[in-house]
Amino acid sequence: LQVYSVSLNGDLDVKSIHKFQDQIVKNYVVKKNKNIIYGFNLSPTISFGGNKNINSFAAGKSLEDVNNKNLNFYTSNRPGGTTYLGPGQRTYFFNIGIGSPKKIPNPTFEFGTKLIELIVDLSKSLPCNNSYVDSNKLLCESQTDLFYQHGDKKSKLGSLGIKGESVRDNSVLKLVTKYGINFNLSNEGLKHFDIINPCGIIDKNVSVGCLEDLLNIELDINFFDKMFLQSFEKKFPFKICRDDNLSSELQIIYDNISRKN
Repeated sequence: LQVYSVSLNGDLDVKSIHKFQDQIVKNYVVKKNKNIIYGFNLSPTISFGGNKNINSFAAGKSLEDVNNKNLNFYTSNRPGGTTYLGPGQRTYFFNIGIGSPKKIPNPTFEFGTKLIELIVDLSKSLPCNNSYVDSNKLLCESQTDLFYQHGDKKSKLGSLGIKGESVRDNSVLKLVTKYGINFNLSNEGLKHFDIINPCGIIDKNVSVGCLEDLLNIELDINFFDKMFLQSFEKKFPFKICRDDNLSSELQIIYDNISRKN
């Protein structure tokens, strides 16, 4: 089984990347049986998820504060609540065929469980120059958030949201994963979390942090991509493949979508 790894260039638009994802699922995963992981950076955006029961804004904050900070905002049906997406982060989407939607146990749940294992493996693999940090305490809770816990304090380092979508290819119904993981690499965008309750979290013992500050290192994106994909291969039955022509092809598709938006 193969998965193609692609890195998209530029600070991408959230609305465009969602439209791009729909095209990848339809034209590559379903029609060509090409599974794809793509890593990318986003322009500064407050993203509202599909969970309407979560209180999006911090006390006294509103959409006006989003506009005052010149942030984009976007609402989608991705799993979870409200979060910041943008500079300082690295995001990965998984568009992978995982079998039949009628399969038991649920393939989407199994995929999400494997992603948690990936995150744990990645956290143990990253270099650390902070003697106070125990990499075994980097963990994922409720399949939605990546935390570091010290005593009763938690630092939110990223988020996870996977959705399985049933797509019909002629007479065959396929289950394809959408969305993925984002990591707070640096502190560049952390200031924007003060206007929201990230993923609905209002616990005073939970703050938002980043991997660079926690581990006391600088994280180059190419290095982080490499470590991430190595952990993916350890935990999933897929071989990572790279195709420069495919990468160029997908970049053109995204750029065309972005221009229309």
